[in-house]
Amino acid sequence: MYDYLTRAESVRLAWRVACLAVGCLCSVVAGLASLGSVWGLWDPAGYLVPDALKVARLGCLALCIVAGVGGWWGIDDALRVGAWVSFRRSLREKSGRQ
Repeated sequence: MYDYLTRAESVRLAWRVACLAVGCLCSVVAGLASLGSVWGLWDPAGYLVPDALKVARLGCLALCIVAGVGGWWGIDDALRVGAWVSFRRSLREKSGRQ
């Protein structure tokens, strides 16, 4: 599918996808850690947790979810753009135009 990309474009695409994957993985790990801290909100001793801390923990969890979804969509978008560029070049080559 990516046969018609130049070497530089392939490296740029691989680097971009790798960076987005690391960011997505970091946000998922942070979200799991945040979920662990949010679990304390429903603990029987959770009534000792201040409301501001509850809001901060839930906000951190929401931010991690949004960052993870954004990273996933970014990877999908980068791969789609690379495939489209390769597809256009393959059509040009097959038609004989350069």
